[in-house]
Amino acid sequence: MEFKDRSNKLVMLVLIISVISLLFVGCGKEKATTNMTEGIKQVEKEVKVPVEVLEAKTGELVEYITAAAQAEPIKSIQVTPQLQGEVGKVYVSIGDKVNKGDKLLTLDKENILIQVEQAKAGLQAAQANLEKLLKGTREERLAQLRAQLEQAKSNYEQTKKSYERQKKLYEQEIISEQQLETIKVQYVTAKSSYESAKQELTLAKNPSTKEEIKALEAQVEQAESNLKSAKLQLDHTEITAPISGIIVKVNVEAGEIAGMQPVVAIVDIDKIKTIAYISESNVNKVNVGDEVKVNFNALNKEFVGKVKSISPVADKVKRSFPVEVVIDNKSNIIKAGMYGEIKFKANISSGQVVIPQAAILSENGLEYVYIIKDNIAIRKEVKIGLATAKEAIVLEGIQAGDQVIVKGQEDIKADTKVEVVNRGDK
Repeated sequence: MEFKDRSNKLVMLVLIISVISLLFVGCGKEKATTNMTEGIKQVEKEVKVPVEVLEAKTGELVEYITAAAQAEPIKSIQVTPQLQGEVGKVYVSIGDKVNKGDKLLTLDKENILIQVEQAKAGLQAAQANLEKLLKGTREERLAQLRAQLEQAKSNYEQTKKSYERQKKLYEQEIISEQQLETIKVQYVTAKSSYESAKQELTLAKNPSTKEEIKALEAQVEQAESNLKSAKLQLDHTEITAPISGIIVKVNVEAGEIAGMQPVVAIVDIDKIKTIAYISESNVNKVNVGDEVKVNFNALNKEFVGKVKSISPVADKVKRSFPVEVVIDNKSNIIKAGMYGEIKFKANISSGQVVIPQAAILSENGLEYVYIIKDNIAIRKEVKIGLATAKEAIVLEGIQAGDQVIVKGQEDIKADTKVEVVNRGDK
């Protein structure tokens, strides 16, 4: 207000002098004009122009890329039963919070319980058959073969002794060759029977019996698999939450038939994600892990997010690159579907002089500012670096500590006397 009042007083003073000069027109037009010009110059010399200043300081300037944002749940699950059945009970409603593993609904179990009992019976039968082979029939068969082997061995040893004795008698010419051949045939037959008995017992202990065992073991494994499958089906009659989150849809009621269609929808909004689309000229200025600022239109609060991923392929319709940003939302204040804006840090300049954009003037393609020394406005041409809508980096022309005019500079020229009515840094 003080700045405006002083400016108005200056204008009024100039007008008064102009009017007074015109009153002397009768003295001559040329003389009146000269008097008016000299009067204005005198005012300009004597009157100090009110200005506001700000001290130029070394600082940091950040250039942001902005993009539209729409909040989406970090996870969204459609829960579908893995078998068809009648709904027994529904435990949740829309808006309920659930934890992973919480029961959502149950299906009728009667038919599945019957299948479980049948599978148990099948397993018990298979196990009994295997046990019988291992402990019962197999042992009896081996005992029988061992007895046959002992009998064959005894017969073989007796005929062998008899053959050897008859052979000596034949050599002594006590018995005939025909008698010797008769006992020899008995000996060879007994020996063959003994060898066969040994081989049969060996085979009974190994190949054929092992095959029988393997066959029954396979039956047991199949029965175990059938029981496991039946129990799994029984587990599937209880539909539980696969994630922690909030129920947003319930599509069935008790008594309805649930098929292979979603029955419940759950979203997790403890974290929010949003997809921003960045132009090809800016996408390489953004990196995975960068922190970003996010503002949603409906919320009077700024959130911090992080870049999770950057697509290497541009969206064909939008002709820009999708960038996924994730935001913590433990309070669940951000709702899925909210719109807002994301700010990505594109460029950062630090350690250089920063001034307001309002201080910068331009003329004939040159940019300049006014600084104050001894209450005199001094024009300084400047070279501007990184600039935003509100501030700019000055690369050359002024230095930190200079008092830069930020308001009122449009009404002055170089070497104009000024009066500081406000310092923006105080």
